[in-house]
Amino acid sequence: MSYRSYNKFTVALFFILLITTTGCISEKKMNRYVTSRYGKNIDLKKIKSDYITITSPLNTESTVPSQSVKKTKKVLPFIIYIRIYYQTSCTLNPRIPINQFSTAFSSYANTKKLNGKLNGGKLELSIDKVPLSFSYNDDTHILLLVHWSKIYLLPQNEEMTISYKETGSNGVETKKGVITLPDPNKIKVTRYYQSVRNATSEYLTQYEENIKAMARSAVDQLMTAL
Repeated sequence: MSYRSYNKFTVALFFILLITTTGCISEKKMNRYVTSRYGKNIDLKKIKSDYITITSPLNTESTVPSQSVKKTKKVLPFIIYIRIYYQTSCTLNPRIPINQFSTAFSSYANTKKLNGKLNGGKLELSIDKVPLSFSYNDDTHILLLVHWSKIYLLPQNEEMTISYKETGSNGVETKKGVITLPDPNKIKVTRYYQSVRNATSEYLTQYEENIKAMARSAVDQLMTAL
């Protein structure tokens, strides 16, 4: 191998190593981004309502905001073309969407006068399924030292399922059912030079708005069902 060929090979190898080592977002970093938004501990909030109770079997004793893991990492080397793909998956503490949903549901239920539909009765809700997970993905392509990447945050498509039970003023069950809401979260492609922290923050902002929208949709459906 000539000196010139060796030099080109060294530069190419360095370039590849630089991308594979600096592009990947570690589990610790992703968890740190989530913690910076929600705090170190997530407490379950109780809504102030005398006719609505919201519980969830998803709730655990853990107060950690999120758990992340590197799920995949692939390097596909060819002669002049290399593709590098990695993914860091993040699962939020269920208390985060439960709190968001409960607050939005209670507020909107009062606005819509849902208690009037109950005629002095009570409503019990159970959040059985809710969107919790998303992943940070980096799909990088290298061709003759020219590289391009598609970097995006991808939701895990998980519908929300809510069981409800209505009881009359005498405590006797009068109606029950299940509400299913499709997951409105969508892929977020990062902008040029947008940091992972900023992209994650924007994704979570939209995620929270979607949870609130699902809460309002649940109220609207109950207004018809009860």
